[in-house]
Amino acid sequence: MKSLNYKKSLLILLLFLLLFEGSVAVIGFQQSSWSDEGHFVRTVQWFGEEGIGLKTIKHYNEMSTPFPFILYSLWGRMLNFELNTLRLLSIIITLVTYLSFHYLLFQLLENKWLTLASTIFLIIHPYMIGFSIFVFTDMIPIAASILGIIAIQRRNAFVLMLASMVGLLSRQYFIFFTIACGVFFLISFWFKRDNHYVKMLMGCMLSVLPLLGLFVLWKGFSPQNEVNDLYLGEAFRFHPSYLNLYIILLFIYLLPLVVWRWKLFYSNKKILITSALLSSFYLLFPIEASKAALSENVHTVGYFHKLIRLIIPTHFEQVVFCAAFLLGIPIVLSVVNNSYDRLRSRQFDLILLLNLTVIFFLLIMPFSYLNWEKYFMPLVPLTILQILLVHQEQQRF
Repeated sequence: MKSLNYKKSLLILLLFLLLFEGSVAVIGFQQSSWSDEGHFVRTVQWFGEEGIGLKTIKHYNEMSTPFPFILYSLWGRMLNFELNTLRLLSIIITLVTYLSFHYLLFQLLENKWLTLASTIFLIIHPYMIGFSIFVFTDMIPIAASILGIIAIQRRNAFVLMLASMVGLLSRQYFIFFTIACGVFFLISFWFKRDNHYVKMLMGCMLSVLPLLGLFVLWKGFSPQNEVNDLYLGEAFRFHPSYLNLYIILLFIYLLPLVVWRWKLFYSNKKILITSALLSSFYLLFPIEASKAALSENVHTVGYFHKLIRLIIPTHFEQVVFCAAFLLGIPIVLSVVNNSYDRLRSRQFDLILLLNLTVIFFLLIMPFSYLNWEKYFMPLVPLTILQILLVHQEQQRF
């Protein structure tokens, strides 16, 4: 019965992907380079022309780690470097991502309709639509996090190591996932003394070695190039307003699930009172475009910010952000509170691990040189899963 339900859910998903992604591809293939796609394609072509070696890896003109550019350049060498040919690889990566997410959800929830609805919710997100067709670097680390969770569920340290390695070699900030996993396995071993946790912890630690090798090669945290020199001053210092942005996005980008399971976040009076007190933090550090964005004449932080400016006058946008911040704080506090309860009861499970990914994401991302809504996207499938698992746990009781 379980296998039959999975096949039914998978069949509906495949039909949806065929229609939805097919439509996106037809429209997308008619577009010229979209947003960052232009300079990403130039970097891919540069790797194709100059070859993959220490010199190109040391000096390519991007801030993020090189795996996506190398992967697309290998694809280009096999076929060609035409824009739409490179976009075909984006579609393949997208299909792997969504099918993996659907598989993971069904294995954990065993509910075909909830699995299907949650997967479609991820698919139709505006940023995910762009990731699914254009030559962007964002879908690969999202796929890596999903495959990493599957590896954890299957107790496969080698696959976890590969998934973490791919994520780190695609985006430096993927370290939030690796650290969360490492801390989870370390704590689990400390209390349970199961050698399985040692293997998984070693997988996490080994996955960081290629990234450390890049840091040595670069003599820093990003390639040696003009872009690095431009943005370096804003990197690696804590930006409180960036933290506020990602707290807001926990509410905005997960809104349907938050409304559906509102009691998870808004029924604890202590959390609500604490949230009200903490909301004044936003007034000290309101959302605004980073210096790096302003230098490129970009005055918003993403799609939601642009939507606000389309709907209401600019001088009222901070009211919307402040309200969203107030509604986002209970989500963060609920995650922290849930983590505390699980640690106190020695409940070392997937929910605790997912809680840690949220916590470490919020701790690490404010150190970036740029605040941007799309940087939140690797956390979206993980938080979808976290909410669904907590819901399932509560349904049992």
